[in-house]
Amino acid sequence: TISAAVQTTGSAVAALVTVIDTLSVDPMRMRANVDAMSGVMYAEGAMMVLAPAVGRAAAERLVAAALEQTRSSGQAFIRTLAADAEVQAALGPAGLAHLDRPEAYLGMAEHFRRCLLGDGPPPGQEI
Repeated sequence: TISAAVQTTGSAVAALVTVIDTLSVDPMRMRANVDAMSGVMYAEGAMMVLAPAVGRAAAERLVAAALEQTRSSGQAFIRTLAADAEVQAALGPAGLAHLDRPEAYLGMAEHFRRCLLGDGPPPGQEI
């Protein structure tokens, strides 16, 4: 029923308030986690940058190969990806320089944040 849905939603929101009130961000620990994972979380961002340059299928192949090499060697994902000649040709030094910085890839987060706060989408990100 609608009443049950509203009550359930209210309970969920109340639980989230408690979690958010006690949430703390530890940037040094976050960086340690990124390093411990060899930067594999940057694969999605790499796909987003590579696909327009080489096509989706080629980008998937290049990223998958770099992920596999990262898993077997322990070398950082971006370093492995950047060592590929096809990736170098497609992105160049400038395109490779920012792939391992989380602040460089936020997807639609800024758009949603601005819309939720009533600021509207940032310039150039109108949907």
